[in-house]
Amino acid sequence: MVGKNLSIIVGGGDSKRHDGYVKAFKKRVHEHVNPGQKILGQQRMLTACRADGTEFPCIIGIKMVSNNTRVAGYIRDMSSVVSNEKKRVTKEMMNSNNNDVLLRVVDDHAFDAIIACNDHGIIQKVNDAALEEFGYDKKDELVGEDLSVLIHSITTKQLKESHGEQRVVSLTKKDGSEFQSIVASKKIKGTNDMFVSYVRNIDDLKSSFKFD
Repeated sequence: MVGKNLSIIVGGGDSKRHDGYVKAFKKRVHEHVNPGQKILGQQRMLTACRADGTEFPCIIGIKMVSNNTRVAGYIRDMSSVVSNEKKRVTKEMMNSNNNDVLLRVVDDHAFDAIIACNDHGIIQKVNDAALEEFGYDKKDELVGEDLSVLIHSITTKQLKESHGEQRVVSLTKKDGSEFQSIVASKKIKGTNDMFVSYVRNIDDLKSSFKFD
């Protein structure tokens, strides 16, 4: 690993963008702009890549070391923690009858944020948990919008064809802030090519894994 570009351990499709992140950071250091204001001391849920190409979810914390001349990243494997959350999401998806109509699928009493879209990714219905999670006041603010306003790190086509596969992705709130969540999508039988996405915020998991 020594001497290799750090991008070799970056997964989730971010490896190609990694060099750009590093260049931007170096520029801030050179211009004496507080380079770590947005990233130092914070933790993010990301995807890392092993030597064999397999990927795993992790929390990464970044610090300046050696009298602020170097950057150190601290990585903690979150595979087991995320796996437990995924099992809970799967259980709730299995409890939802595939033949339920749209009104029953998008349950306002559900713990998770639920978003139903048509075949083109246009939001048709959201539940109350989705409003709270994404910081919107009224459902009308989201209905009719493209799903990409909330989920932009994965395409509508990928979601539709995921068959319930769960991914850890970054989502965007109304105020522009981002948070990490497990997202699982499936087609809704009994409707015209509609699909529903279940969103579970896992940012709270990071609070239990603080780096000193």
